[in-house]
Amino acid sequence: MKKMLLFLTALAAWHGVAAQDVILLRNADEIKTRVTEITETDVLCKMWDDPAKMLRIARAEVFSITYANGERELFAEEKSAAADYPWPAVTRSYRPGDLFDEDGVRGVVISTTDEGRHGLILSLGQARLAWAETTRLDNLRLGLSDRTDGWNNRRRVTEWIAGTELTWADFPAFEWCESQGEGWYMPAADELHDFWRLLDVDMSGKISFGDWNRARKRNKDLMESYGGDPGGMYSLLIWSSTEVSESASAICGNRDFYSPDKTEAGYPKAGQTCVRAVHKF
Repeated sequence: MKKMLLFLTALAAWHGVAAQDVILLRNADEIKTRVTEITETDVLCKMWDDPAKMLRIARAEVFSITYANGERELFAEEKSAAADYPWPAVTRSYRPGDLFDEDGVRGVVISTTDEGRHGLILSLGQARLAWAETTRLDNLRLGLSDRTDGWNNRRRVTEWIAGTELTWADFPAFEWCESQGEGWYMPAADELHDFWRLLDVDMSGKISFGDWNRARKRNKDLMESYGGDPGGMYSLLIWSSTEVSESASAICGNRDFYSPDKTEAGYPKAGQTCVRAVHKF
């Protein structure tokens, strides 16, 4: 593989063109870049428009790479990071809106599968924190691209911490989710949409102030009914772990203060907003 990468670099220099490698992700997104190294767990590359920006992508997220010389490499299906998830014991079926309080895990159920025997729980607690401290993370995209399972995004953060000088303190919102206990994590963007459905929020993006206030009240009533923290004015502007770019992560809400016609928008990682954790069951 290293010999091939050296060959591609030499070939690009010979022809005097900025040849590109194209990474096709399993979610159908394409990334045009220059692959520099492939390890057992990651694909490392640099962006052509800004070589100072380093991109690290989990092999599990990569479907194929088409190199500058036309050669294509397919990647086998990787084992899901959720396979070793600490599932709590469940003794009954649940519906969205129910309180889950079993095996040391407590929160409000926001979605269910398998006739209520499995699903997702949202924490009753919340905090207002930054997604990341950008003083150490400028021009760095972490590869947190999973929209459906935030546990996989959490895995990416733990890999960065294990392989660099970064610590959980560099990711305040993630660190708060970790502090909730084993199995809790920051939700991916689509996982948060389950919460909006529970609040009966219109997902078309055409939200009125009346709907915004109605959703806030439903959130307040739901959280307080179980002794939870409803949060303040921006309680429904919640961080997701899904990355948008080097400087912004997806934030979901039925009305973004800056973009009132959206249910999901980008927000600077250093900005502070509400964070809640989720737990599978």
